Amino acid sequence: MAFRKYSVQVNLMLIAILLCCLGMALSLFVFHWYISSGLLVIVLVVLSRMLLKLVKSNNEKLSRQIELIMNSDFSHRYPEKNQGLAFDRLHQSLNRLNDYLRSSSHQKVLDSSLFEITIDLLPIGILIFRENQPLFLNQIAGEFLNIKSPKDQKQLKERAPFFVDRITELREKGKADLKLHNKGELQQWRMEYRHFTVDKIPYELFIFKNYQRDSERTEEEISNRLMHVLTHEIMNSISPVSSLTDTLNEQLQRLEKNIAVTEEFQDIKTSAQIIKKRSEGLSEFVERYSLLARLPRLKKSFVEVSEITREVEQLVLPQFNGKGIDFICQKDSRKLRFRADRQLLVQVVLNLLKNAEEAFTDRKDARIMLNFSSEDGYNYISVSDNAGGVAADIQENIFLPFFTTKDKASGIGLSLSRKIIQAHSGRLYLRHLKGGSEFRIELPD
Repeated sequence: MAFRKYSVQVNLMLIAILLCCLGMALSLFVFHWYISSGLLVIVLVVLSRMLLKLVKSNNEKLSRQIELIMNSDFSHRYPEKNQGLAFDRLHQSLNRLNDYLRSSSHQKVLDSSLFEITIDLLPIGILIFRENQPLFLNQIAGEFLNIKSPKDQKQLKERAPFFVDRITELREKGKADLKLHNKGELQQWRMEYRHFTVDKIPYELFIFKNYQRDSERTEEEISNRLMHVLTHEIMNSISPVSSLTDTLNEQLQRLEKNIAVTEEFQDIKTSAQIIKKRSEGLSEFVERYSLLARLPRLKKSFVEVSEITREVEQLVLPQFNGKGIDFICQKDSRKLRFRADRQLLVQVVLNLLKNAEEAFTDRKDARIMLNFSSEDGYNYISVSDNAGGVAADIQENIFLPFFTTKDKASGIGLSLSRKIIQAHSGRLYLRHLKGGSEFRIELPD
């Protein structure tokens, strides 16, 4: 409507200019009215200036509006009253355009923010390339690749060479598996690749999945099934053997009183005793093994961290001081408390402290640190030491039942500790530190 009115006014002014030109020609060349011709010249100049001013003013407003749109600035307002020459309507239309663009821009920002928040909440890493240049990554991908922004491709090459070196393989095969230390923890990751095009622009999507948690859950399920099967089968086999050896030993003792003991008889007696001893050893083994299968039902309550540290310090300080081990207990400045089975949790902490203590061999600056903290919706308990760290060749086996490198050790301590933490819907894992190691407990808030 404003444009139509503007067009009518421009056309009327052009007609008026043409009429002035025609009247000036008639006055000058036909009627020789020189004074009238001079007046018409003045009118013609005034009309031309008005027309130029109208067109220039309109063009300036449109140019300015285009610049504002290009700069995403929709805050400018045009006066809508007493402008004349249809500018009232024009200004109203421009103001409505600004309102619409501002609303659309605001909605776009909200959609973009919602998209980024949603992508950040995914349990997988996302990295997007556009025309072979990094465009976007979420939080998990940033932690995995050790970068904060996708803009600096040089930084990506320096901090994540394990990824950059395998991009070609990913593009060819679509996926690749790798193991790496992330924040000190040995983890299993799978990288996957997708390619797509939007508006003829090529995009590449890289997906990073941490299989460590899945692996731990699978390991726990298999271990539970194995425990139940083995304890049942072994005990069914051991019980009759143990009973028969008891009977055999009783009969041999009675015979020994009534017959002359020969070397052959003594061999039979010794063999029966060995069988008895081995059956008892197997029974003890199964009993220890069944501890993992018979994890007691959790009795959760609100646990004050200060109470745990007080109890732990009373139990370990005398022994640590006697061995010259410096024990440091740290906790968040806030008053920490969370739901857990206090008795089982203290058992896990004491077991980790015992492992740290046994890792030292005649070291003068031995130090063990127990730390409690809370962030990102998780509670963390860590036991760290400066004993040199866990050897690389056994790192993947330390949580397996009955795996041990120590003499006279059952090998179920770490396995049982992990089961207790997993029963709390948490994780227990190993992290590597400079000059030592850290066992870290992660419990949901």
